[in-house]
Amino acid sequence: MSAPLGMAARRSFAWVLAIGIVFTLFATAQAAQVTLAWDANDPAPDGYRLYQRTEGGTYDYATPAWSGATTSASLDNLVDDTTYYYVVRAYVGTNESGDSNEASFRSEPPAPPTYTITASAGAYGQISPAGVTTVNAGESQVYAITALAGFHVADVLIDGVSVGAVTSYTFSSVSAGHTISATFAANTYTIASSCGSNGTISPSGNTSVVYGGNQTYSISPASGYRVSNVTVDGVSVGAVTSYTFSSVSAGHTISATFAANTYTVASSCGSNGTISPSGTTSVVYGGNQTYSISPASGYRVSNVTVDGVSVGAVTSYTFRTVSSNHTIAATFAVNTYTISASAGQGGSIEPTGQVTVNSGASQAFTIRADNGYDVEAVMVDGRDVGAVESYTFSTVSGNHAIGVTFVQSNQPPTADAGPDQTVEEAMEVTLSGRNCVDLDDGIATFAWQQTQGTPVALSDPTAAETSFIAPDVDVEGQALVFELTVTDHSGAVAADSCIVNVSWVNEAPTAQAGADQTVTEGQVVVLDGSNSVDPDNGISLYQWRQIQGPVVALSDSTAVRPAFTAPDVDLQGISLLFELTVTDGGGLQDTDRCIVTVGWNNTQPAADAGPDQQVVEGQEVYLDGSNSSDPDDGIAAYQWRQTKGLPVVLSDATAVQPMFVAPNVGPEGATLTFQLTVTDQGGLQHDDTCMVNISWENIAPTADAGPDQTVSEGVTVHLDGTASSDPDDGISAYRWHQISGPAVAFSDAQAARPTFQAPDVGPEGASLTFQLTVVDYSGLQREDDCIVNVTWQNVPPVADAGEDQEAAAGNVVTIDGSASWDGDDGIGTYRWRQVSGTSVTLDNTTSAVTRFMAPLVTMDTSLEFELTVKDSGGLQSVDRSRVLVHAAAPVIDTTAPEVDITSPDASFYMIRTSKIALKGLASDNQQVVRVVWQNDRGGSGQAIGTTAWEIPEIKLSRWFNTITVTAYDAAGNQQSARLLVFAGIWR
Repeated sequence: MSAPLGMAARRSFAWVLAIGIVFTLFATAQAAQVTLAWDANDPAPDGYRLYQRTEGGTYDYATPAWSGATTSASLDNLVDDTTYYYVVRAYVGTNESGDSNEASFRSEPPAPPTYTITASAGAYGQISPAGVTTVNAGESQVYAITALAGFHVADVLIDGVSVGAVTSYTFSSVSAGHTISATFAANTYTIASSCGSNGTISPSGNTSVVYGGNQTYSISPASGYRVSNVTVDGVSVGAVTSYTFSSVSAGHTISATFAANTYTVASSCGSNGTISPSGTTSVVYGGNQTYSISPASGYRVSNVTVDGVSVGAVTSYTFRTVSSNHTIAATFAVNTYTISASAGQGGSIEPTGQVTVNSGASQAFTIRADNGYDVEAVMVDGRDVGAVESYTFSTVSGNHAIGVTFVQSNQPPTADAGPDQTVEEAMEVTLSGRNCVDLDDGIATFAWQQTQGTPVALSDPTAAETSFIAPDVDVEGQALVFELTVTDHSGAVAADSCIVNVSWVNEAPTAQAGADQTVTEGQVVVLDGSNSVDPDNGISLYQWRQIQGPVVALSDSTAVRPAFTAPDVDLQGISLLFELTVTDGGGLQDTDRCIVTVGWNNTQPAADAGPDQQVVEGQEVYLDGSNSSDPDDGIAAYQWRQTKGLPVVLSDATAVQPMFVAPNVGPEGATLTFQLTVTDQGGLQHDDTCMVNISWENIAPTADAGPDQTVSEGVTVHLDGTASSDPDDGISAYRWHQISGPAVAFSDAQAARPTFQAPDVGPEGASLTFQLTVVDYSGLQREDDCIVNVTWQNVPPVADAGEDQEAAAGNVVTIDGSASWDGDDGIGTYRWRQVSGTSVTLDNTTSAVTRFMAPLVTMDTSLEFELTVKDSGGLQSVDRSRVLVHAAAPVIDTTAPEVDITSPDASFYMIRTSKIALKGLASDNQQVVRVVWQNDRGGSGQAIGTTAWEIPEIKLSRWFNTITVTAYDAAGNQQSARLLVFAGIWR
């Protein structure tokens, strides 16, 4: 500590002092030393004096504790547990300054030394205090050793040396560290077992059982004897065959007695006979008993059963060397006869086969023909009794035979009037019965009859296929119904009907813009569309428009006959082109054009579009305008335009003779109209039209069942016939049917794209073949096939390692994976493995069921096992189960370890040195925990290692030395080996 110091000066010095303390305590001495330091004075004095006092005392300024010229000092031999105080003064000559600040120091007494004692206890007991205890030098420490109930102290080791099976030990005047350890062993008890004659008890005699252990006894009577009674500690426990002493904590006795067996044979019989002896008969062990079975007059032995098992229709039976209870029973039956009944193909007879009938009884037989068959003949004992449907044998007195034959009956035909149709008025309609069938004698006649609708004229009502022209109908249309009746050659009749729906067809109007006109400028011109017509619902609208020439003002562009004034023109004149569009009540339209030539006196050309033509679809058609003419300045241009019909492409619309290909048309054909406009050199125009009538040529459709497919079982498969086509009248029907493979159900066999569910198949898969038939509206058909390959879809197995279990330590545990399953190809392999817990050995890791011995654990322990199952296709599944092993009652180890000295390999050994090294082996049923040695001439210690141990050096005394090597296990059991060593004279 330090602080500034002030004092009164006795001369011209300025005294400034501060003091601090540095102290050191020496552990080896019983006194302390303190070092003090202070600030130097400026100017420097002659020296400094240090004064000391103790608490409660005063400073003696006449006697300084130290003086000198330095600014620090050390003081020795301070008394322990005392507080000292210090001040310092500077001096010059005889003059001395005042006190500096005061510093203090306390000398604490040194702490006494301490030592540790480590205490430990083995299983089944405790030591107190346990663990590490700190003890002051010279003090004592007491330890108490306590065994659990049913156990006792086996040994106590102090610093590795046995002090015996003590229950208390005291370390006195402790001056060093120590160890103390205790081991314990179980108490043992005796169970005495005995039994009388004619049986055994196992184990017999006296059996030693450790505390808490179990002991099971098996009581087995000799053959033909039974256990009469078992007594435990003199008290009956009944005629048991096994008894277990559990958690043994005292001695016991067990005794068994036996008695001979007797058995009963119970006999019985039905009516119409006897068995002798009857009722219950007693038979001694090993004896015989014979029974006689006698039927009444007119009856026979039907059956004899012994212990519920038939031995046949015997009349005598003997039980030999009886060793258990038995039963015997007899039944009797009246004499019977056999009627043999049989039926040929096409029907049945009931009952059939060998029919047993009692004498004097009756038996009726029923004869039934299968569908499509009739009874041909019934033969009774070789005699034909006619085509009857039943027959009865009355008062049977012998064996008989009855047989039936059948003949196939006529199968009626199946009528098929064809599909319902929807057609347009004026179309030719074909009714077809060609799909009618008769499976046996064929169809003899066809008869068509109209049953509903506007009467039509059938081309041939008795033909398989007939036709008619659809009548005109109103806007709502009309349904015509036709019935087809077919008769086979046996006169069987079948009928079917079909519907033909006739739709109204709105016919387009025909526009007529009037004749071309030649007028002079300024003249009033009237356009005339009054010749336009509509054949059915009339014209509702007229619309005129000018498409060429100087624009003129029509009086009314929606009038039938609008007017305008011809415009002024030059010398060449001009042509005005007008177009009329007419619309009927159904919205159909047609257009026509007319030319009004305004001019001077140029003569208009004459257009000639050539004659009308008749062609077939697909034919090349040439239009011919070469007969067009102009009387004065000649034709300058040709312009062709199609005005009606299916659009076509002209090779050159400005050519004199353009060409096009006739388009495909329906059965009703089509008319194409073309207009030719010719223009002369003066610009005057004229037009003409021609028609080309195109006839239909029906082409068969093309069936396309879609590509072959490969699918997995269970999926929805789409068949696709939408790529099928018909170039002219279109496809009217699709028909799918399966021709090979496992049968499937179509969603709709008449759809273009039906679906079905792929069936389950085996690992080899399956191929399904389907045929598509497409029919066009004229009845032409085509077929195509497709294949659907169904592949096997392996479904993974399901592993089931069984329910979680609980088991006692030491018991056999079964874990069962047999509930694992695979829905298709079955489980191929099982594989068990342990994934957690104390390791055990499974008796078979590749079977569905495996077993193991529950380990001997000291606390409840969970074991977990994993089962992997693999199916034949290689797919796997995993499941786990747990086994909770409950700790068994403590198993007391009473087996001592074994120990051998292997080097030197002799029981007596001579040596001429003062020391020897030993090596050896030790083993135990549990574990060797240590190996110690002792020389009877002095010296002991612990070997290095346990199962393979060595002692590098043992000091020998002169002459004989007995060296004892002792091995200990964890339960405190011990075993020793000894070596006698003779140490001769040595230098």
